[in-house]
Amino acid sequence: MIKQLCTFGFSMVFLLAVTVLPLQGQNNQQYHVGNQLLQQQKYEQAYQIFEKLHQQNPANPLFLQKATECLINLKRYEEAISMAEKAIEQSDSDGRASVRLAEIYHVKGDTARAFSIWDQTLAQHSNFQTYLDVARTMSDRREFARAVEIYEQARTRFSNTTLLATELANTYMQAAQYENAVNEFLQLVREEPDRIDYVQRSLIRYGDEYLHDIAILEIEEFLDDLSFDHPSHRRLHQLHQWLLLERNLYERAVAAAKAYEQQSENVTYSLLALGNRLISEHEYELAEEAYQYYIRNDIVSAKYQSMEQLSQVYQSWADFLSEHNLAHARRRDSLYQQSFDILQQLQAEAPYYNQMGRVRLRQAELAIDYLHDVELAKKYLTRIQNQSNESNSAQQFYVEGRIKLYEQDYARARIAFTRSNKQEGIGSLAEKTRYYLALTDFYAGDYEFAKIQLNSLEKQTTSYYANDAVQLRIWIQKGLSADSTGSIIEPFARGMEHFNQGKHREAVKALSPIISAKAYHPLMDEALLELSKHITPDLTYLTYAAISNYLDRWGQASALRERLMWEKARIADQVVTNRIPIDQPSETPSPAGELFPATAAEEFSLPESQQQVQTLYENILLEFPNGFYASYARNRIQELKNPQT
Repeated sequence: MIKQLCTFGFSMVFLLAVTVLPLQGQNNQQYHVGNQLLQQQKYEQAYQIFEKLHQQNPANPLFLQKATECLINLKRYEEAISMAEKAIEQSDSDGRASVRLAEIYHVKGDTARAFSIWDQTLAQHSNFQTYLDVARTMSDRREFARAVEIYEQARTRFSNTTLLATELANTYMQAAQYENAVNEFLQLVREEPDRIDYVQRSLIRYGDEYLHDIAILEIEEFLDDLSFDHPSHRRLHQLHQWLLLERNLYERAVAAAKAYEQQSENVTYSLLALGNRLISEHEYELAEEAYQYYIRNDIVSAKYQSMEQLSQVYQSWADFLSEHNLAHARRRDSLYQQSFDILQQLQAEAPYYNQMGRVRLRQAELAIDYLHDVELAKKYLTRIQNQSNESNSAQQFYVEGRIKLYEQDYARARIAFTRSNKQEGIGSLAEKTRYYLALTDFYAGDYEFAKIQLNSLEKQTTSYYANDAVQLRIWIQKGLSADSTGSIIEPFARGMEHFNQGKHREAVKALSPIISAKAYHPLMDEALLELSKHITPDLTYLTYAAISNYLDRWGQASALRERLMWEKARIADQVVTNRIPIDQPSETPSPAGELFPATAAEEFSLPESQQQVQTLYENILLEFPNGFYASYARNRIQELKNPQT
């Protein structure tokens, strides 16, 4: 008997499932069709579907909401109100139909009736979900003040403070009451430190600068009252740092990181992390200050890493000034020397520093790129080889390749760079070797192979060498588009190689056919730019005249026009400001005198007053008011107007 009952029970369950499931599937299908019609603003057709679904499923509030939404869009408010009232009479155990009825009245414009129904709903259904539904609906209707009141009532009656803090903060944000919003977020983080990521995402999503300013002030006050040992203190400090950096308040970020480091019993390394961001923002003086904190205070656990990073600051600083011609050569050279000296100091103080292989690698690079002392680079290579292991074999091959490239032994340079690249696989060193492989082919005249090497590197937009790769490709494409044999690239490539070896005279001689060409040359602007980067006193006038000639004749269409105008202004500025005596072209020793025809002396003359220099900067602003050099030109004009600066 029991067996028969069980069999009957299972049969009934199966029969119900077979009957109900198709109905659910049919409802889902109809709902999606209706929703698509609603999105297409076909409200009448959508209403027919949702009204039918609501009649079949009166307990489902979603169908009621969609049906009344169609009626509201059709301005048929009375029908929507009638439908909601019938739903309340049939079944409103959770109060959602009442919340919807009040919302319809509010949309209609009868706000008094809407608030009265919402209040009645809360009185009749005093549960946490109803409070949330009412407050959220009020917020959707932009009744933020009343929504906040409901949330506060719920906070008093119920214990789910985390969810309420989140809801309140978002409501305050929508109402642009940022101070209250931030305070709610901070209380949330105090209770649950792991929610800091949610808070940061919320601040990012709104992206309001005023909000960020308020958050900075509120977090500072909050941290003053929060125990340093509180689990959320460190995360809030990190959020504070992020906000300061987002608002470009770099000096305050350094000051705050210093204060945090001083308060902590243990080293937090906050200034180390901050230094890397400051370098990327070209705030080199502040990055120097950040790393110097650990060095001057002799904080051993961070001192030597800071020394290594400080060397990188000086090198990046010098590279930036050199790349954009923002300082005199003497200033750039002093920075390169500081970069080299700090590594020497690090090697002397901490010979067993765990990243000494990386230090020696940079010493070798500086010896080649700045000191142009290949013998010194070989000594550093020997030291790297003496510490030979699997982890630094890629470094050995890389340095060996750099030395062979400097010595113009292209075949061995290719082999060394290829071995280094295979050993490293991925990472910054692999990117370096890929770039120098392309540069080796460029110097050797294998321009097509150089382009192939650049393909993978150009795709890595975050690579330090990505811009160099793009620049190298531009040189190659400019040359090959004019002459597929590459013959017009050869003197430019040779000049670049000599510049990188520190052989300025040879570089000038190699570039002379391009710069002094009477007809247009596709690489003339690039050659003039490189010449201006490596200018020497005896080349000052000729470089100025050559740039002026190019800008007047062909420079209007050049992508480098703004940069060349800047170079021209900088040359004139240095001559006038520093009172540099300039020889006439006829008196200039060879080969500089051969760079540009002697007739140029009559056509172009260097400015002799600060007013003339100021005019050159003003010309940049007139043509490129929002260009890269616009802010620098404005600052320099102000300095020229105020000689005391």
